[in-house]
Amino acid sequence: MNIRLVMYLLGKLSIACAAAMVVPMITALLLGEYMFLGFIFSFMICAFIGGALIGNGEKNKRAHLNLREALATVGCGWLLVCFLGAIPYYLSGLVSPVGAIFESTSGFTTTGVTTLSSLSNFPDSLLVWRSMTHWTGGIGVIMLFITIMPQVGSGANYLFNAEIPGPAAERTLPKIKESAFVIFTVYIFFTIITTVALKVAGMSWFMAMNLALASVATGGFSYQYESLMKFETVYVEMIVIIAMVAA
Repeated sequence: MNIRLVMYLLGKLSIACAAAMVVPMITALLLGEYMFLGFIFSFMICAFIGGALIGNGEKNKRAHLNLREALATVGCGWLLVCFLGAIPYYLSGLVSPVGAIFESTSGFTTTGVTTLSSLSNFPDSLLVWRSMTHWTGGIGVIMLFITIMPQVGSGANYLFNAEIPGPAAERTLPKIKESAFVIFTVYIFFTIITTVALKVAGMSWFMAMNLALASVATGGFSYQYESLMKFETVYVEMIVIIAMVAA
């Protein structure tokens, strides 16, 4: 197995994770939250790990990605993003190391289970990151970076099928990257529509966005600890139900 090729792909995934942290970082900056520094450190750690893996990985674009490398990338990729995603939780000082890893893993795998007893003391930027782990995991971290990684080449087929097993992995277009891009586009479209619908139902843009990210991912995270019961409106419940079924 070409370990260096796997390292190179995992490095790209780490960079993608660092890029995703820019959104909650900007949120923290605009709101003047202390988590701004936490996300900067998290960004730097992810970027450093990504740079180290890429620097020691296989840079040959002609390198062939076979089934072994694809499965190793998928398996190690999920473990990597779960650990990287736990960094902001830990740096917040609100979650233990084990709790941070649990929360991150629950988010990226769209399990939606939490060990937290309350979200009232969580800064908004950390809640945004919490919802984003759901949203990113919903589309599949591996399939997500297939659409932005031309280096994978013909091996994208292996990654796509390793990440999405079963009938859903059947190619709907001649090229697997085009299929992944279409799915990703539809995913974004559903997210936008759900956000707008929740806004019309009476929620703020911020709360609507967070709930939409979790709903389209068909996970259980919510901006409120009481989840949908907090809103006490059947319209929000109906929108979330439709969004999850559509997703």
